[in-house]
Amino acid sequence: MSVTGTPFGLETRMRKGPTVHSKGPNRALLLCFVVVASVLLVHGPARAAQLSLTWDPSGDSDVAGYKVYYGTQSGTYTEVIDAGNSTTCTIPDLAVGTTYYIAATAYDSYGYESGYSNELDYAVTGDAAVSLASGSASGGGGGGGSGCFIATAAFGSYLDPHVAVLRSFRDSFLLTNRLGKAFVSWYYATSPPYADAIRQNGPVKTVVRIALFPLIGFAYLCLATGIVPALVITIALLATLACGARQLWVQYCTAD
Repeated sequence: MSVTGTPFGLETRMRKGPTVHSKGPNRALLLCFVVVASVLLVHGPARAAQLSLTWDPSGDSDVAGYKVYYGTQSGTYTEVIDAGNSTTCTIPDLAVGTTYYIAATAYDSYGYESGYSNELDYAVTGDAAVSLASGSASGGGGGGGSGCFIATAAFGSYLDPHVAVLRSFRDSFLLTNRLGKAFVSWYYATSPPYADAIRQNGPVKTVVRIALFPLIGFAYLCLATGIVPALVITIALLATLACGARQLWVQYCTAD
């Protein structure tokens, strides 16, 4: 049985056991993982959070239930929750300051399970309420679990290498300190409307991409060399550019 038409553009096949129960020709098992997520932070010694997920039910009558997989490494899911035929699921005991990677599957009455949906990721930063639109984490929709809303909108895909650099910078440098977490929480709360506007306007997307390149370059330097060397290199580069611009201006004025 094939899986087609997911909001993430995913096509996979059900994993079949040794006994095959045929129910006719291949029928599409539509996994509608339209997610609206809200995060409830429970303050206490454990600094734990819970993530509540809700999705639209599949229109395929063969779907008997859903499973939600998650873990702290992309593509490696150490935990699974069987939601049954419910379209809601709560992931408990998430550590504040940690990024979790989430994917879902659907299964039929024989236990045949679809492949994973495209992956969503969510960085738990503090008190927040986040709306994850359809396909957002794969770059196909509005602001979502990826968090890099504006970059995803500008480059057109959550999987774009430029977006991946910014995401890695967030995890390695921003989520490791209180000030960075506060900035990420503020960004999550304010950027989705701007990302939606950018996504719908081609010329604006181009301008935003160009504007993001210096930030992406700085993030890459930080990841490659550390933040202090990256700051030194950036300051030296800016100083060199400023001196060059000044010399050009002086030559221009002298020529007049």
